[in-house]
Amino acid sequence: MLTINERLQDFNENAFRAALLDWVAASNQPLTEPTNEWFVRVQRVLNPDAPVVSSDMLRYDIPREVDRLEGIVKGLLEVSVAPVPASLPFGLHPFV
Repeated sequence: MLTINERLQDFNENAFRAALLDWVAASNQPLTEPTNEWFVRVQRVLNPDAPVVSSDMLRYDIPREVDRLEGIVKGLLEVSVAPVPASLPFGLHPFV
């Protein structure tokens, strides 16, 4: 298990911003919530060097995060969905 100091050294701002945007979307928070004084206090306790992310920064990150998530979903679908053979007899095709 990593110590707190080791975790702080491994801090990745892009991963932090992506996780923050995921949290905002998943919990239906306004884009301004990460600038809330109480949220920033918690953030500072966890990592005093973490940047305060503005709503403008999150708006900038949205298209990049959508592209990243679409890539993940596309990859999962390509792996989990086998092509349906076109030569199946009538009545055996899964979509008929």
